[in-house]
Amino acid sequence: MTSYLSVDDLRTATRNLYARDWRKPIQKGKVKIKTKDMRLIPLVPNEVQTRLMAHIWDMEQQGKPVRLMIPKARQHHIHTYRSHHLLQNSVHAKHKCHYRSG
Repeated sequence: MTSYLSVDDLRTATRNLYARDWRKPIQKGKVKIKTKDMRLIPLVPNEVQTRLMAHIWDMEQQGKPVRLMIPKARQHHIHTYRSHHLLQNSVHAKHKCHYRSG
């Protein structure tokens, strides 16, 4: 007998997968960027972004803090990629608040 997941269960499973591995949405073409003519297209990482993604993933898996200086980052569109990475980490954070006022 085949059992099917409900829509909510499928959503939860997908959210948990993306929470465990922030690379998945990029790899599956789920991250969209807006072109200059206002079209939404999938973010397809270039060679530099792919190497950066692998390097950041390795550092995170080793428990090391990720601190990078990237020369000419704008020329390699690193900001677009890094913005997605930061967003994923924020969305899937364990609700820790690091905000300090004053």
